Amino acid sequence: MTQEPYEWLSKGQMTVPNLLLDCYHVLNISSDEMLLYLHLWRLNQKGIVFPDTNQLARYTNHSTNEIYQTIQRLIDKQMIAIKTTQDSDGKQSDYFDLTGALELVDNYRRSQSLKQRSNSGKEVVAQIEQEFNHPLSPMELELVKDWLNKYHYSAEMLQKALRETILNNATSLRYMDKILLSWDRLGLKEGYQIERYLSQHNTQSASTNARSSNNANVAYPDIPLDNWLDQGE
Repeated sequence: MTQEPYEWLSKGQMTVPNLLLDCYHVLNISSDEMLLYLHLWRLNQKGIVFPDTNQLARYTNHSTNEIYQTIQRLIDKQMIAIKTTQDSDGKQSDYFDLTGALELVDNYRRSQSLKQRSNSGKEVVAQIEQEFNHPLSPMELELVKDWLNKYHYSAEMLQKALRETILNNATSLRYMDKILLSWDRLGLKEGYQIERYLSQHNTQSASTNARSSNNANVAYPDIPLDNWLDQGE
């Protein structure tokens, strides 16, 4: 006997960006405001772009007056906006633009990324100055800044380039820059990619050195030159 599906399965599902839920705490909104926003999002996905306040009141168990107030707070916090569109016949209709919340979250994410990059840059500069045993000049600091902000090298990538620089008995940013450029051209951006490349490179170098060493230690027969010179006589 085929089991009837649960009713809630027939109601469908909604899709919400994970980033919106992850950064919910930075939007400075109440649970009621978030709940109403999610209902607006759900209805929007169903093609209902400007739902009736009575409908929203039923979904949230709030009065229509409370719905009005909550919508206004969401507008004030720039999470939503009421906009007007016009069809080909010139008929105008309102709709809720819900992208404001996504823009707020994206701006927060970008600011956090810049902050993290700034902190990482300070740590890298401190490590370089410690290893080189001298403070970096303004020009050198600008180069480190370009590595992070212009070329988008990660702090981990810079740290590994610094390590390779020191291992090769070099203490210059120009040497580091050549390493970074080489890795960039090879498409090596992540730490695990660089480690794998270095491991393979070191293995190949060790194998080449071993072959050279073995060839150098081959015992050739000791044949006097005069034997070769006298063979034609």
